[in-house]
Amino acid sequence: MTTDRLHVAGRSRLAIVAASIYSLEATYGHLVQSALKRGNAVLCLAPGLPIGIAASGPLAGASTFNLVDGAGGREVQTFRLGSKQLDAAFGDWHPDTVLACDLAVLPAVVRAARRIRVTNISCAVLANAAEPGMPRRPIPWLQRRRISSALRQAHAIVLTDSDQQHSLAREGIAVPRDRVHEIAGPGIDLDDYQEVVLPEISDGVRVLVVAESVVTGHRAALAEAAALLRERHPGVRVVLAVPSPPGEHTGESKAVDDPAPLVEIALTTDELPDEVRRAHVVIELGAATIYPRSALLALAIGRPLIVRSVPGLGNLVDERVNGIQLTDATPATIVAGIENLLHRPDLFPSMARASRAKALRSYQAKRFTSSILKLLDLR
Repeated sequence: MTTDRLHVAGRSRLAIVAASIYSLEATYGHLVQSALKRGNAVLCLAPGLPIGIAASGPLAGASTFNLVDGAGGREVQTFRLGSKQLDAAFGDWHPDTVLACDLAVLPAVVRAARRIRVTNISCAVLANAAEPGMPRRPIPWLQRRRISSALRQAHAIVLTDSDQQHSLAREGIAVPRDRVHEIAGPGIDLDDYQEVVLPEISDGVRVLVVAESVVTGHRAALAEAAALLRERHPGVRVVLAVPSPPGEHTGESKAVDDPAPLVEIALTTDELPDEVRRAHVVIELGAATIYPRSALLALAIGRPLIVRSVPGLGNLVDERVNGIQLTDATPATIVAGIENLLHRPDLFPSMARASRAKALRSYQAKRFTSSILKLLDLR
């Protein structure tokens, strides 16, 4: 395996392990680029990554390694990441600092790092183990024990807020409090996304929901909510966007004048910012990641945001300042949240400005990156 082109002798060699390419690129791309600029060598490992050096995108310049099931060639399943691939990658590349991006990969990362005598191991847990009311796959008992053991061996543990630690405790996962660091993040690179003036609302209000964060049950609730809104407010259009990674867009988008109450469109993640710019309101009902990209884009571009009041996600919205918090995702509650905004269209511009201000104040990727780099104690 080749090493990074920007590596400077004497600098730390950082390995970042994630359970998915999307999590790695969307959450840690800025961190990768910052470490490379410092002269650190960076190795990124996730299922589906090619082996080599990334030529473009958020991981450009970093070495990449594909974590697959050696027996069947399939991508590694969450909470079943084996250690053979990590042993091979770490043994060849010799990192001295390791960052596990979530609980799913942590036990295998700790085992592989210990085999090559790496003790500087950190873990960033940027997803809720158990959001109230959200369907999830239970973590097996043995895996919970392995995760708790691995957390005890981590040098630093990054959580997004104190509620997350309580969620992990309810899941049966013990988190050593003396190594916990709360960092609001991961944030978004505001240099890439400027504030955009709201479209005129005289022709109607466009409400955007992104499917990267919508569980199956929410789709039915959204469809019912959209139908209710169509009856009460004919000028409101609810759009459900279904993003796929760049280059993998295969579905055909429905026309914007589609008569259905809920319009579903297919787009790539690169096209998502433009869709947010066309919207007047963005809705986030809950996600696998605590700060999904659609919600962060809404803050960065300057759009009123409607979110579920769940740990972490609710932090994105100051009630009636830059949006609305929902107690649940039932059709009636979704409609009520949207109507709260529709009844005061004069507040749309101030809410949009407040969203951008909140992004500047609390969710800049630079702040998240600098905090993580400090915890990693890179040379």
